[in-house]
Amino acid sequence: MKNPGSRRKANILYTRHTNTRSPSYDGKRYSYADGQDIGSESAHSGQPTGHQARKRKRPGPKRKHPRDKENWMPNRHGRIPYKGQLDEYLKKTDRYYEPLTRKERNRKFNLIGKTIVELGALPNIYKWTKDDIHRWITHIDDRIQNSTQVKYWRYLEEVLDYYRNDCLKEMLRDREIRRPRVPPKEVRSLTEEDVIAVNEATNGIGGWDGTVAKFVTIMYPYTGLRPSELRTQKLSEVYIQQWTLRVSNPKGSKQYGRKRTVPIPAPTRGPLQEFLQARETYLQDLGEEVNVDILIPYRSRQGITFWPETRWRALKGMISRRTHVEFTWKDFRSTYCQWLIDRGATLQSVSKIMGHSTTRTTELHYGRIKDSRAIEEINRVLSEPVIPRQELTYEFSG
Repeated sequence: MKNPGSRRKANILYTRHTNTRSPSYDGKRYSYADGQDIGSESAHSGQPTGHQARKRKRPGPKRKHPRDKENWMPNRHGRIPYKGQLDEYLKKTDRYYEPLTRKERNRKFNLIGKTIVELGALPNIYKWTKDDIHRWITHIDDRIQNSTQVKYWRYLEEVLDYYRNDCLKEMLRDREIRRPRVPPKEVRSLTEEDVIAVNEATNGIGGWDGTVAKFVTIMYPYTGLRPSELRTQKLSEVYIQQWTLRVSNPKGSKQYGRKRTVPIPAPTRGPLQEFLQARETYLQDLGEEVNVDILIPYRSRQGITFWPETRWRALKGMISRRTHVEFTWKDFRSTYCQWLIDRGATLQSVSKIMGHSTTRTTELHYGRIKDSRAIEEINRVLSEPVIPRQELTYEFSG
């Protein structure tokens, strides 16, 4: 029996030899000089023939598809696993948090993951090591305040626990690192002169923005409402007859928050009535219904809505540029708390009206008894003897 390989080699050589002739083209088809037709233009489009057409790549070892392997799982987190892993964890906890909290958590989680990877960690939470965590702790130690570090640690512990990475737990257990703690920070509050200066600065803002600015800069320090609570307050829950306000959207309203009633004190009653009149005129000029259930309306493309958070911050910026007083919306809340404590209100009453679950939150973050008042009160208490004085007689033995 002849060797089939030699016959195949001969055929290849013959094909290479015969295909070296130059064909002619008549506008429609290619052909050789002897009349042999080799097909249309598309058939002779410069593609390899003969040996080149039969040439095959050198065969390597047959590769099995990954799905043929046992225990194989696809990388469901994509090319950058840590981003997909963070998104997966955040989606699982979405129902527990409010939209604003979800947005903030998403930003913080991604910032933590990005920083750890940029410091040299593999982009996979499962493979983060003690060295990776230690580099991250050293990185944020001098750049971020302790209060923010505590939050970042809590976020990192959440996601490491979810993916069963115990490197941080082991470091704490072996006392390789120390958990950051928040020292009591100074409570920032404004004086009455500062509040008056901020309110007077709103006179330079025209239009509806100026009306709103003048109203909120007197309502915040005298009601202690959170920035979002006054921004989303409903008109139907403002009771002029009783001079009270029931908070429509307290913090954590769908989870742990409760609606509370806040008194409207005398300094804010006149400005409130003036604002309600200006509000009615503003809505009439827009052709809108006056009885829309929004205390501070905002005109948007969708109609009359609550003020967006971005526009609320921009309004605060407009006021800040017109006054020398540095403040935030939240400073008015601590100012309200400190005023009440300084004027003799008990910590329990202040905590209840502020909407706190315990007095510890009130005292740590919003208002404390000043040193001067504490000294005065101690002196007053100790000036009255606890045990009535009795005349003491001494007998001396001669």
